[in-house]
Amino acid sequence: MQEQCRGITRSGERCKISGNLKDGYCHLHVNQAPAVERVVEKGSKPEIAPEISAVGPAQNSKLRGVISLILVFAAGVFLLSISRKKPSSR
Repeated sequence: MQEQCRGITRSGERCKISGNLKDGYCHLHVNQAPAVERVVEKGSKPEIAPEISAVGPAQNSKLRGVISLILVFAAGVFLLSISRKKPSSR
């Protein structure tokens, strides 16, 4: 039986590709190999570890929700402060 890719797809599921793997990862997910296992070829640009550069879809969705909540709260505070300002007397 051929080894299955250890990579994780965008949907968060394990990759189903098997065979022709480099360090346990297919050509699509070789960048997910731990940085210690990765061999940078001579003349190529170093990569940022995927643990740092990639955020999974579930985490991305939660992050968007938190940012939206913060923006709505900030807009509410701003509008409240505008409505409480006293008109200037001339």
